[in-house]
Amino acid sequence: KDGVLGSFKKGPFTMAARAGVRIVPISVVGTHVFGTGALPIAIPRGVRIIVHPPLDAPVAKQEDESMAAARAAVLSGLPAAMRPAEA
Repeated sequence: KDGVLGSFKKGPFTMAARAGVRIVPISVVGTHVFGTGALPIAIPRGVRIIVHPPLDAPVAKQEDESMAAARAAVLSGLPAAMRPAEA
């Protein structure tokens, strides 16, 4: 809600490992300024979507490595104000 990157969940990476599909990290910048209301008050402008190179399919029981790589890729596309304090 404040635009800062939250934690990643393991579920999508486990599903990708089971399906044998690659992960495509995507950074989305600028949408947090439009609030959380059901109806937008203004048309979003100044939003950037960065599609990072795909990562190899996660290996079963080693999803944490893919999750860390995806998080690093997403962080690389974010301005400092959207990065969590520990990053």
